[in-house]
Amino acid sequence: MRTALAALPDADLTVTTIDPSQIGGGATAPIQVQISGPDYAELRRHAERLEDELSASPALQDVRSAAEDPRPELVFRPNRAALADFGVTVGQVGEVLRTAIEGTQAGVFRGEVGEERDIRVRLTEEARARTSQIGEIEIRTARGSVPLAALGTIEELPSPTSITRVDRVRTVEINANMAPGTALTGAVAAIQEVLDASPVPPGYGYRITGEFENFSDALGSMLTALILAIVLTYLVLAMILESLIHPITIMLTLPLGAVGAFLGLFLWGASMNIFSMMAMIMLVGIVVNNAILILDHAGQLRKQGLGPVEALLEAGPARLRAIVMTNIAIVIALVPQAIASGPGAGFRVPMAVVTMGGVLLSAVFTLILIPVIYVKLDRFEVLAPAEEDDPALERADGRHIPELAPVTASAD
Repeated sequence: MRTALAALPDADLTVTTIDPSQIGGGATAPIQVQISGPDYAELRRHAERLEDELSASPALQDVRSAAEDPRPELVFRPNRAALADFGVTVGQVGEVLRTAIEGTQAGVFRGEVGEERDIRVRLTEEARARTSQIGEIEIRTARGSVPLAALGTIEELPSPTSITRVDRVRTVEINANMAPGTALTGAVAAIQEVLDASPVPPGYGYRITGEFENFSDALGSMLTALILAIVLTYLVLAMILESLIHPITIMLTLPLGAVGAFLGLFLWGASMNIFSMMAMIMLVGIVVNNAILILDHAGQLRKQGLGPVEALLEAGPARLRAIVMTNIAIVIALVPQAIASGPGAGFRVPMAVVTMGGVLLSAVFTLILIPVIYVKLDRFEVLAPAEEDDPALERADGRHIPELAPVTASAD
């Protein structure tokens, strides 16, 4: 569409793209750069320079400054001495100008069928079309009528069509879209590179807003939710396993799930956004299931008298079938979402890819790494002390053997 519409002569083309992965997409550009400062003319100059430099970046397209061309404006600068001589105030001059140019409502015209129209009195279009005609407007004073030009100067100056302020500071906004195949963080990095190469002067500042600002705010909230999910999961595992050490062993599957999630995003070409972060939070409760199946069964076997190595060698094969079936079912159920296209695909694809990668990689390494870590950390587990009247001796692996009776020999 850009190529076809660009061929139109004298066309001012504005293209707005909406990311389907963003909730409540509107007409604003995904990336916005706000330049703030005291002088509007200086802001426009920096905005035009920055617009040209950002347009040359391959990571951005449709770069456009929100500052519109100024329109002409008549400015009357009163002569205080002349006003004092004629006994006229600035307010009286302003009232006459308002009536002559904008008009004053003098009454209401009522038609025959109940129609009502305001009656506005002002100069005709021909009488107020030029600056010289405005200067000829008569102002009544105590010394008679004098032209407006005798009470001050009238200048025609450019004036902004709109004034935007952010935090009470005048601001000019530059909007831009991301080029195809460019992630949000890559586009922001390209903008930051341009801003670092051509910094704004002292007294002026800039801020990158739009989807990037929303992403940064959401990232902080997601990290808080992730920490809470990890803490709550540890508490639940500690109650299930009746241990404070072995839940740490299970929680070590979380880095494995994170590696699988990022690997899935990389291989699938998906981006890191709000929905992929939501999927990573959900992985906290998913990837630990494999280790729970193994270590819970191993804990039951250890209560029967087996050592940690023997219990793991028996619990692993016993729970392998359940682990494989569970993870394959999760992955297959997410395949339709991962290959989805069309409207709404930006919501589903990152979540599916993150979950699939995290589940597969954590399942493979859980069977190999978690048993080793379990044996290494088992030495820190606090065991219940043996009874004083129990003649059994405790072996190094935790199992008990009966104490041998002393050997005696007869004289024969």
